[in-house]
Amino acid sequence: MKKLTEAEFSRAKREKLLEYRIYEENFDEAMISIDDISKQLHQPLSALSEFPLESFLNASIGIALEGTDTLATTFSAGHPLSELEAM
Repeated sequence: MKKLTEAEFSRAKREKLLEYRIYEENFDEAMISIDDISKQLHQPLSALSEFPLESFLNASIGIALEGTDTLATTFSAGHPLSELEAM
């Protein structure tokens, strides 16, 4: 998913009180977090088997929370619905 430019954001935003700097900060942090968690989960099975089971639960919760926050933020910012459906 591509971050909206400030001009795109200004034209398309659905939430009048959302500021671009807040959108940008939330978007960037979410993309980094989701990427980090995904990289950790895509390790070889031998490496993953050494992690305690609660680590997988925490990773799943982290992805769910970031995904929900990202969905709300990107919807409010005006991302096209077709793009959000692909998330």
